[in-house]
Amino acid sequence: MNRPLTLIDVLAAQLTAIAGEPIRLGQTGIRATLAPVPMHTPDALAQCTSVDLTDAGIIRILTRLGITSEQVAVMLAQPEPKAEAA
Repeated sequence: MNRPLTLIDVLAAQLTAIAGEPIRLGQTGIRATLAPVPMHTPDALAQCTSVDLTDAGIIRILTRLGITSEQVAVMLAQPEPKAEAA
């Protein structure tokens, strides 16, 4: 499916450029889906893009953003927010 480039596509390209090489067999990392609209909306899949980032790539992105390892440790130590009852 062809569509015009969007800000989300540019963001994905920049994250990939900062992160470096894509995930290869045996490496760990994440697949992040970026969308300009909530994923539950009907046209979200048509507007989203995904990026695969290795653990090392995620660290490079966080470093570029100025986030320290100490800040990451604090964030990870915080309990998960509880889901609100519907």
